Amino acid sequence: MINQEDWQALSALLDQALALDPAQRPAWLAELSQREPALGAQVARMLVLSPEGEVTGHLGGADF
Repeated sequence: MINQEDWQALSALLDQALALDPAQRPAWLAELSQREPALGAQVARMLVLSPEGEVTGHLGGADF
């Protein structure tokens, strides 16, 4: 289960990712994962990326 503080950080990161051009998302996610491995992994699970970097998934399977 995710706590309120972690959810706020995760939500802000998801907003940032979705504001990016789809082609920029994989590099952004890689950089995030290097800085914050746990948050990067959670964002990666929520953003199911196609080869073009477009979001194809949803939050339905998120564990929070």
